[in-house]
Amino acid sequence: MTKILKPSIEAISEAVHILLNDGIVIIPTIRWYMFCCKAENQECIERIFNAKERSLNKKPLFILPNKLLSKLFFKIENETEMLIEKLWPGELTLLLPWVDQNIASKYLAFDQTSALAISPPMLFGEIACSASIPLAATTVNTSCSLDKDHLGPALSIEEVLSFIKKSKIKIDIIIDGGICPAFNHTTIIDCSEGQYPKIIREGFVHERAIKIALSN
Repeated sequence: MTKILKPSIEAISEAVHILLNDGIVIIPTIRWYMFCCKAENQECIERIFNAKERSLNKKPLFILPNKLLSKLFFKIENETEMLIEKLWPGELTLLLPWVDQNIASKYLAFDQTSALAISPPMLFGEIACSASIPLAATTVNTSCSLDKDHLGPALSIEEVLSFIKKSKIKIDIIIDGGICPAFNHTTIIDCSEGQYPKIIREGFVHERAIKIALSN
């Protein structure tokens, strides 16, 4: 039976324990609820994607345990480093090239050229930092938008439980953070090697904030 916990130090500790032991946790963010598991655990990622009816060609987010560790995994150029310094932790996703193929090959559920990486804020960031390993994340919802009743990512514990009941996915822990109010994607910036950072999806972090971060 899925355990539901309110945010607390104990809940963070238990979520981390589950993640380190190859379980799946659902975590609230300011935007919506997210599935989370080890980034190295391809079997867990496939279970999540099957429940979402999402193609494995679409990759999950790569959750960094700490923004200071970004250079261990990715090639970081000067402008990208400015974004990381000023806007991480935050709701900003960076498309980053892997530092080398040996690192990429540990994370087979991700694109082997680059990954959508983020250092999340608040509760999710605390869990990632405490886990001290890269995590994988994606939204709690069915990917098919043809369903007339499709509401998008879950914003409440009731919508999370409805999804679990419908999809029959086994979840170890849900952290109940109440209603997630923002209902907005992260902003995505392409930080490919040799390229000036370019917004490829507008979202939570405004374009002006990005320009300010890159101008100082």
